[in-house]
Amino acid sequence: MAPKRTSTSAAPAMTQATIQQLVADCVAVALEAQAASM
Repeated sequence: MAPKRTSTSAAPAMTQATIQQLVADCVAVALEAQAASM
């Protein structure tokens, strides 16, 4: 099963919860990096 990459559906397999989790992880990493650089 090859993953389809179309412009109509960017990520059909990813749910809203998965996207929110990824965003939360990215924000946490960014905050940790900013705190470490200060």
